[in-house]
Order: sequence, then C-alpha cells, then structure tokens
Amino acid sequence: KTGSKLKGTILEQDESKIIFLNDDLGEIIINKDDVKFIRALKRKPPWVSQVLETKNFWLPTAIAPRKGESYYQNIVGLFNQLNYGVANNFSIGVGVVPLFFSFRQSWPVWVMAKYSIPSKNENLHFAVGGIGVHMFETQRDPNLGVAFGLMTVGNGKKNFTVGLAYGKYDGTITSDPIFAFSGNYHMVGPISIITENYFFINSENEFSSHSLIGGKFNWERVQLDIGIVMPRNIGDPFFAFPLAGMTVPIGLGRYER
Repeated sequence: KTGSKLKGTILEQDESKIIFLNDDLGEIIINKDDVKFIRALKRKPPWVSQVLETKNFWLPTAIAPRKGESYYQNIVGLFNQLNYGVANNFSIGVGVVPLFFSFRQSWPVWVMAKYSIPSKNENLHFAVGGIGVHMFETQRDPNLGVAFGLMTVGNGKKNFTVGLAYGKYDGTITSDPIFAFSGNYHMVGPISIITENYFFINSENEFSSHSLIGGKFNWERVQLDIGIVMPRNIGDPFFAFPLAGMTVPIGLGRYER
C-alpha cells in the first residue's frame, strides 16, 4: 500500500501473511494487510533439476535421484564424471581423469553406484553404494574399491550428510575406515554455503583429513562450485589451495509450479 512493487513467486499464504520469494531479496514474509493487489504474470516458470540435490561438492548425499535425471561434473578441468538416474532411487556414475592430465603416467577410471533407501520421512534419507576405480599404469594396473553408507538430514537446499566407508586395494580389504560429512545451507537467491570433510585413520592410528569450505551458485542450467581445500596431517604445517568445479544437469528436468 506504500506504492512498492515486488515481483516473484508466492511460496505460501494464509489469512494473515504471504511468504514470497524474490530474486534479489530472497524469501520474505509480507503481512496481507500491507498488500493492495496481487497480479499473476504469465511466464514460463524456471527449469530446475532435482539431480543437483543428490550431491554437495563431490560427496553424494543420500537424497534419491529421479529416473532419467543426469548431470555432468567437471572439477578444475581434470576430474570428469557423468551421473545418471537409472531409477527413482538408483543412480550410476562413470568418471575419468584424462591421461594427458594424470600424474605418473596413470589413468584413473571409475564407476560409482548409489541406492537411496525409501523413507517415509521426507527430511531423513539413507543410501548405500560403492565406487570401483581402475588405474591404468605403465607397470601395473591396481584396482581400488570403496563401499559406503550415507545418512542425510534435510532437503536439497538445507542438509547435513554423514558417511562411513571401507576400501579394498589390490584384492586386500582394508580395516581402515573413512569418515565423511558435508553440509549445504541455502543463503539467498542462487547462493549456498557448503562444506565437505573426509577423515582417514590407518591401522597405526595415524590421522589425516581433507576439508573443503566454499559456496555453490545454482542457476537454471548450471551449478558453479568454489571452495578452499585444507589437507591436514598431524604435525605438518597448514596448507590450503582453491578448488572450482562446474555441474551441468542433463536430460529430464521439471518446471516449478
């Protein structure tokens, strides 16, 4: 009633208030008494893909993919992965680091599968999966396998994931666990804050970790990930380096209503 005009999407309304999403201001609450009129605009709603909710930076969440949704991810031009939703709760990914970018004349190729266990609670998700890696090398071709379990609390915009994994290298199953946790918190518009952390403990109780903190920028057809990685070994000096990646949803998408 003050003459101000806002354009955006009504998320929810009742007799007293309207919850409104504006591209610049984000999610705001407006008293209905302050609204003179509402006019619907005829425009095509934004295209969104649920597949971007199935990971944070690289670590998968336990949130289920949808059948037919897929994405291509590239990190610093080296790491390439394509992930496809085979069914509503099952996805398969394949990845490679090209030979001309690999170190020590090695060429890693991997396959990843994840099954999200159906849950009646829309904010509690569980998943199990595995990763198989084959290293093409000049002298020998070692194999690496990892089995993991994930639990995610929250939804695609605000979530926290914890994971536990065990590996197998060159035919030997290791008893050394890998712990991981990640989080995503939507701030405003396309901007989210993310963290991703991996913790390694070997048979001699030696501890190391890799942590990332950064942000995600989500647009209709592309997601940009940037962050600072901090590898850590007990006794080593502090060290950090930047990391950037891009994820492009492919195929099936939906229009928000």
